[in-house]
Amino acid sequence: MDERADIKKIVEKFVNSKIILLNFKDWSGLNLDQQIAKIIKHLVNDKKMKCIYISIRNPSNYLIEIFKSFGINLSNILFIDVISQYVYVSSPEILVSSKVKIEEKLENVIMLNSPFNLTELGILFLEISSSFKETRNVFIVFDSLDSILLYVDREKFLKFFHFFVSKLKMFKTLGIFIFSKEKESIIEDIKYLVDEIFVLIEK
Repeated sequence: MDERADIKKIVEKFVNSKIILLNFKDWSGLNLDQQIAKIIKHLVNDKKMKCIYISIRNPSNYLIEIFKSFGINLSNILFIDVISQYVYVSSPEILVSSKVKIEEKLENVIMLNSPFNLTELGILFLEISSSFKETRNVFIVFDSLDSILLYVDREKFLKFFHFFVSKLKMFKTLGIFIFSKEKESIIEDIKYLVDEIFVLIEK
């Protein structure tokens, strides 16, 4: 666990670790998103890797705008948006003025119906993971663990996390799991499944 690690130095260590837990200790939203964008840019633009970005914390159109501002090659990113459809159905007026309407079919975005339904996410992940055998040049970002815990109970989450991580290890695929709480007992339950935990403190 690295309390004050530099982002670039951490990313360089990803090559040697497969399952990473990044704990951004109570960072503010925009700063957190910008730090994540720096990590994605290094892996996608510099390392020429392909990214599957599972987003529960933010809608994909918001992430796309952030990533564009950092000059990230979006053609090598597939977004699995777990939250936008749920938010839209609950409060359609929220997205009326959005630059990317929920009805539009984005080539690199898959919309799921609800963050409550881990089965839907699991099935989609199984379909996508079948391609992992053909390429090692792919990584998964799960953003974020504390967001999914708002919608599912602890036991269901732990079973899903074990399944998810086991699949990544089977195909030797880099998995980066974002966590943004300073203290959370759930980390104690999952730390035995991850290769390394980095704790980043907002400067």
